[in-house]
Amino acid sequence: MKNFNFLITNDDGIFAEGLSCVINSLNDLANLFIVAPNGNRSCTAHSMSFHKRIYFEKLDENRYTIDAFPVDCVFAGTKGFFKNQKFDLVISGMNHGANLGTDIFYSGTVSAAFRGAEDGIDSIAFSSCRNIPPFASDFISKMIKRITIKFLENREIIRERAIIYAKENIDYLRNINPDNVSITLNVNFPDFEKFNDETIVPTVLASRLYLDQVVFENEAGSESKDNIKEGYFEIVGKLANSQCKPITDLNVINSGKISISPFFYFLPGMIQLIPSTIESIF
Repeated sequence: MKNFNFLITNDDGIFAEGLSCVINSLNDLANLFIVAPNGNRSCTAHSMSFHKRIYFEKLDENRYTIDAFPVDCVFAGTKGFFKNQKFDLVISGMNHGANLGTDIFYSGTVSAAFRGAEDGIDSIAFSSCRNIPPFASDFISKMIKRITIKFLENREIIRERAIIYAKENIDYLRNINPDNVSITLNVNFPDFEKFNDETIVPTVLASRLYLDQVVFENEAGSESKDNIKEGYFEIVGKLANSQCKPITDLNVINSGKISISPFFYFLPGMIQLIPSTIESIF
């Protein structure tokens, strides 16, 4: 009999390769309950669907797909389809592409994991840093399972370290006990066709800056009655060169190792933890 219940979601859609990798990696470890978008919802951050009907399809007993965002999927799982289940973890991903540095604030994958933490459920966001298919491999599947097991075995130690860190570094927490304490891990795997290093490094977020541009096209389109030109534009750009300190997730991924950035959720907020809170765990 399986002792754990995991809620699984992603932002690449119900039929994504990364989601299948997570399901196959963890299927013999826990009872899996899946709620995922019916299509790609990348870069949707913490978007939620309000004042609208959300359509769903039941694919089998424990698997649903909905016409909504990743955060909606966590809501639907914990408060709707599986509201009578007690979940041990929310697992989000595995994302097709990296979720590194400040990019996580755009990420539907990471936001779904954060939503789990807001509900008091520990969570893990998995991402593959490959930009082209295939996004998964036997190596990544093995590491997903290993990291999940280690987290389950050691999360109370991480929680204790997180509370000590918060009390020592956040003034208003020094004389109160943080409430609703939960942990989120943001895990990134390097390109497995270049690297198969099992080394796991605790990290902090790098600063990811882009040389973005708004490029207008069809500017000379028709004019409205208010003499406002109509047309369209695209946002384009590339990643700027930036200096990365050794303990940042971007630097660790570039060196071919696996990055784990820990976060600590408590009422009323979320903080990034220093790497020492998960040292010697993984």
